[in-house]
Amino acid sequence: MKKILAMLLAVITVFSLTACGGDKYADLKIGNITGFGQNIASNAKFEYNLSEVPADDLEFSALTLLKISKDKLNYIDGKPEMYRSMASPEEVLVIGAKDAATAKEILNGPISDWVKYQRDGYSDYGPDQVPKIDSCVRMTAGRYVFLIVSNDGAQAKTVLNDLLETTLKIHE
Repeated sequence: MKKILAMLLAVITVFSLTACGGDKYADLKIGNITGFGQNIASNAKFEYNLSEVPADDLEFSALTLLKISKDKLNYIDGKPEMYRSMASPEEVLVIGAKDAATAKEILNGPISDWVKYQRDGYSDYGPDQVPKIDSCVRMTAGRYVFLIVSNDGAQAKTVLNDLLETTLKIHE
């Protein structure tokens, strides 16, 4: 009985610490998602020149290529809150989801599936590109989803983290 009680208290303690930690990006407001994405594309290292996906094609990109449900995306003026710039397999993708929980669903579902699809394809006809895919940055911050496939995944993550910290300071 004492062991069960001790185990139960340990589990409760772990969950309470997790709950108190919170997401420091919970209230993150990027504002201009296109400018934010362009900043990443300008400052991370890429082998190829990225081409920005036109705003009119973003919904097709989200719904058809990435297979994200329309109800999971945040829309502004009838268009998904999204930035995408790419040169296969390299890309910068920033998505505004409905909320933080939905952002995690998008990351763990459609984005993970997309990365696997890209990796599988490049394993056959462009194996030299696979390390970029394997070291890609995939994360959420509040209700935003980020995917960066670049020459230097660690440097891209630093660029993203610096931009997120700057954005937090601006909105404090």
